[in-house]
Amino acid sequence: MTLDLYSEPYHPQGNIDARAAKRALGKPELDFWTVFLRETLQNSWDARTGEDGPVGFTVDAFTLDGRQASFLRDEVLAELPPNRTALAESLKEPFFLLVSDSGTRGLAGPTRADLAVSADEPTHFVDFVRNIGRDESKTMEGGTYGFGKSVLYEASRCSTILVFSRIRRADGGSEARFIAIELGSSYDRDGRRYTGRHWWGVRNERTGAEPIIGEEAETIARRLGMTTPAPASTGTTIAVLGPDPGDESKTRDMVESIATAATWWAWPHMVGSDGRPSIRFSLSHEGERISPPDPTRHPVLRHYVDAYQRADTLLRNDTGEETRSWPWTVLPIRSKRPAKRLGALAYRRYLPDSSSPGEHETPAVDSHVALMREPRFVVRYHPVAKDPRGQSTAGVFIAAPELDNEFALAEPVAHDSWVPQSRTKNERNPVRQALNKIKAEFKEAANPAPDPSAAPGPTGVARVASELGSLLEGQSGGTDPRVPEPTRPPGNGPSGNGPSGNGGHAGGRQGTGPGGGRSRRRSGTAKIIGPPRLTIRDGNRVAEFPVTATVSGSALRVTADAKVVLEGGAEESANERPVGAELPTVLDWRLETTGTRHDGAELRVTEAGDHAAVVSVRQPADAALTVKLSSVEEE
Repeated sequence: MTLDLYSEPYHPQGNIDARAAKRALGKPELDFWTVFLRETLQNSWDARTGEDGPVGFTVDAFTLDGRQASFLRDEVLAELPPNRTALAESLKEPFFLLVSDSGTRGLAGPTRADLAVSADEPTHFVDFVRNIGRDESKTMEGGTYGFGKSVLYEASRCSTILVFSRIRRADGGSEARFIAIELGSSYDRDGRRYTGRHWWGVRNERTGAEPIIGEEAETIARRLGMTTPAPASTGTTIAVLGPDPGDESKTRDMVESIATAATWWAWPHMVGSDGRPSIRFSLSHEGERISPPDPTRHPVLRHYVDAYQRADTLLRNDTGEETRSWPWTVLPIRSKRPAKRLGALAYRRYLPDSSSPGEHETPAVDSHVALMREPRFVVRYHPVAKDPRGQSTAGVFIAAPELDNEFALAEPVAHDSWVPQSRTKNERNPVRQALNKIKAEFKEAANPAPDPSAAPGPTGVARVASELGSLLEGQSGGTDPRVPEPTRPPGNGPSGNGPSGNGGHAGGRQGTGPGGGRSRRRSGTAKIIGPPRLTIRDGNRVAEFPVTATVSGSALRVTADAKVVLEGGAEESANERPVGAELPTVLDWRLETTGTRHDGAELRVTEAGDHAAVVSVRQPADAALTVKLSSVEEE
């Protein structure tokens, strides 16, 4: 089962140097493991068997055990090219970064690059294993084994990968293939010049080395611990030998960086359509699972997910209708000359979350639009004009599917930007038109034309919108400088209470508690400690306010009172309330320290000390709330 080594010599007519093949991606602006994820995932998606997936994408990093390592050294890579110190070192204690996919076609097609094929015949094997670059006649979805595969060799300290693939033959049967490849440096030996490209497989007079096929290929992959597709399924597994995380102790960080990159650049596939992911991710390090962050719960990406769903709906329905309903703007992007659709844009403003990003968070986005086309990967987070009130912007632009090829041609090798190319005279570039229209939209939004009929100062709508935004997003109120905090009622009522979720404190109130028990001024208090969380309960919108109750006596009674906030910041009174208007209702309390729930507006706590609680209030539609707490401590 020992594999034969073939080293490629320069042909008299010339060859490409292996080092040039490794550098084909150029110098992308993104960090390396982000590029690694983007390129490998793109190739897997392009090789999917179904139009909409699903595709399984797995990344495993692990140290080979003794038997696996011996098999790799003694039989698979037994013969080494000359002067390959890095490869020899990587074989001493071999470590794999394994990338595998399922629900894909595998590396099908002929194994010889010089054979002509029909237009519908696959050439995936030679595209990945033999050739450098890609055929322009191939689909422009994203990659399909063009220059992006060089990232695999760049990831390896010894520029070596091992490839297993199971394909479907034309006769309906399946075939497994295994081959190992190295891209080293060119060198001279015995009077001949060599490119630095090497293959391990079965010796062949025409190609130098052919892949191991059939059950023997399955056995090699299995003995190396390489994940393979399920029986009778097709797909590809690539082992990067000796991945370079920069520091040998940070191989877990490497996988976590890949997991985070998957969320930031492939979240449309995590969300999928109709709630079904089109790519299922699985990542692990030394057998321990590492889960990518959930984009629907991420403090920033959740806004992009919402924008994506709106832009996608507009694009699919092709209504051409523009919607500007706070806080969302959803509009078709169209050119005038010639008149045609360029894509769909959806965006909103939001108050940035105060939570600190994780160690592997990337990139830093604040006022950006995620650009994407048919493969539905994020090409770039495109910066746009900032909101003058200091809010962040999250938007998504999806190029029209009929223009996918135009936008694909505007992408560099790494697919990380749109660079409009020059066209013939008087021919307009749809990519440039789309980017210019996106720029104009946000420039206008950041500098709206003044309304001469409007009175000075902020409008009531702006104030209410800001208040609503605080509640709906679970953010702190008062961040819009145009919006004053709600007015305080005079007298000895509770102080420090703002609109829903401003994190103000509800002061104590003395008096006679329910049941006639004698009370006195004590240090026991209850206060709102942060912004609310909006949720849905029985079809109703419910705001959950976090509260801390401090008990110093025998018991503390806390009562919550919810009011609607008017546009000026004052509380709504009975005579100001529209006829039939819904009132906010305090539903219940949840005492976090015991897990018990108490119906109604009152909570009674009997154990001394600090207690975390949550008060839930049903929120009327299109209304902002203020919640006040009054507390009575019993002896």
